[in-house]
Amino acid sequence: MTSIFFSEPCRLKSYSATTKAGKTVIRIEIESTDHSEAGYLLNDLERTLRQQKEADRPKKASKAPAKPLALPAPALQLTYRGDSE
Repeated sequence: MTSIFFSEPCRLKSYSATTKAGKTVIRIEIESTDHSEAGYLLNDLERTLRQQKEADRPKKASKAPAKPLALPAPALQLTYRGDSE
């Protein structure tokens, strides 16, 4: 569960709720007279949103390292022809 805390320069201005297709959306308006406090609140909301998205994302299964071939690849066969042109 996520909580929202705000201090004195921030005040609850209004709130509303809408229910549609079994889901409820709650809108909250917070008024702030201090820009830095508003920034802290926005950072907290962004962190909460990021954590929820990471929790919803399925975990990727780690891939096992590729099995080596039975025989190593053959070496390149380079020939030396001397100084002939």
